[in-house]
Amino acid sequence: MFNATKLQNRPFSLARFVVALIACATAMAANGQDCDKALGYIRDMNASTGARESASHFKRFFCDQTFDSFGSASDTGLKLGIDLEDLPLSLEGHNRGRNWSEYQHSVCQSIQDDTWHSQSWNVAVMKANKGVVDAWTTCVTASGLHFWAELNDNDPTLVVLRAKYISNGPPYLTAANGPVSFEPADAMQASDCSADMIKKDTHIDSAGLIQNCHRRKHTALSIALSTRNGGWPIPIPKIENVTPNGHPERSACRFAEEVVAAAYRQVLERDPDPSGLVSWSASLLNGQNTVGTLVRSLGTSPEYHARFVDNRPAEEVVKLMYKHFLARDAEPGGLASHVQFLPGVGPEKEIQDMINSPEYDLRFGNRTVPAADPIIRYCN
Repeated sequence: MFNATKLQNRPFSLARFVVALIACATAMAANGQDCDKALGYIRDMNASTGARESASHFKRFFCDQTFDSFGSASDTGLKLGIDLEDLPLSLEGHNRGRNWSEYQHSVCQSIQDDTWHSQSWNVAVMKANKGVVDAWTTCVTASGLHFWAELNDNDPTLVVLRAKYISNGPPYLTAANGPVSFEPADAMQASDCSADMIKKDTHIDSAGLIQNCHRRKHTALSIALSTRNGGWPIPIPKIENVTPNGHPERSACRFAEEVVAAAYRQVLERDPDPSGLVSWSASLLNGQNTVGTLVRSLGTSPEYHARFVDNRPAEEVVKLMYKHFLARDAEPGGLASHVQFLPGVGPEKEIQDMINSPEYDLRFGNRTVPAADPIIRYCN
């Protein structure tokens, strides 16, 4: 089963949530998905445009379970509506049929490290990732008892418990045998939850119940709900890398000023001037602009043109564009194509095309500076 882990980034336009589906008694969904399995997983509820973030659903499915072979992983996925066949036959020299353990490790490490292999690689991972999300969405609406927790990355101590009961016929509700229980008791107690907490004989129907609780410690705990239709003790993993202020350490996240400075160094290869640092930092803070907007503005500025385009051969200009906006060397085909079109469309159009590309969107989105290392992201 999946283990909840801290989120590294986000949210983009929506609040960031990791949803740990923590229990269910359900009939098989209409499309035959195995709801017991699907509802055991963790779901990311944020809007994501970065490869690492958006692949986290798939990573937990593919990496946090024990599969004997690729065939075993593929068969399990198909039962849930998750297609793994588009994953590459070989990754970093490891064949998925002959070197399964090494292959699985390479896939998981690549997602963890946000390693870019190819556009087809990212498309395959994103497709599988969407399959996990769709499986969860389908199964949580199936008939039966559903009980899950929402963990908010902006306040990792907050645990929002949700319960609902869906029935195809009478009775249309179930009832709790008692309040939600916590183990160990010092990690969270009933007094740490909202007044509208679940109690004995509390009715649970398709409208659902919500109970807000706050964790006292970052250690792992078990949360259980017992009802007339069953109940289960469910483990909630610890909050990873807790900082002194009680929040998870998000190594990729930076303050607005740090992000602006990193963008200037990446695109213009210099520190920002004081006025630029102040104005761009303020526009990030108030939501007027994004990191993507900043990168685009710097890349299409007269300064960029003067420093990295004027009096340079086309091939050198394109190589610099790859370095500044995709944070990698140009592949032969892409280099040749951009060099061919550069005189006709101009450098600003070429830069716009790179920033608008699926690769840029998957790797950096609107919140990450397009640098290979370290990853610098604006997470406010």
